[in-house]
Amino acid sequence: MSATKTLSQCMTEMREALESFDASKPERIGSPSLGDVVRQGDLYLIAIESLPNGKKTNQRQLVPGTTQGSRHVVEGDATIVNEVQFKDIPAALVGPAFKCNSETTISHPEHGDKILPADTVWQCVYQQAYADEIRRVQD
Repeated sequence: MSATKTLSQCMTEMREALESFDASKPERIGSPSLGDVVRQGDLYLIAIESLPNGKKTNQRQLVPGTTQGSRHVVEGDATIVNEVQFKDIPAALVGPAFKCNSETTISHPEHGDKILPADTVWQCVYQQAYADEIRRVQD
């Protein structure tokens, strides 16, 4: 497991990454490696090995809120857990995790859909806003 990235390393890479594609077009994700990151606006999806402990939920929206910017929605057969905790990431930045039981689309009205392959597991992490306190960016 030494070849996989830690979530802290992934967060560093996310801060440094630049988008080089048209964000409004659907993007089909191939076969991700552990630690690979998929960005959809202010939401980052990190490929992880297995579904972490959490509370199973039927909530399909991955980002809390009622604005159009928070409409990152799971469409397809997926198992979703929330109340996930990591020791190296502030709780305000950790979202739900989910397993794609079949090909699954994460839809968004502005950032383009992400089509994820079956049998992959993803951890949601919110983009950090740099201020006096740690909080997630809100669209």
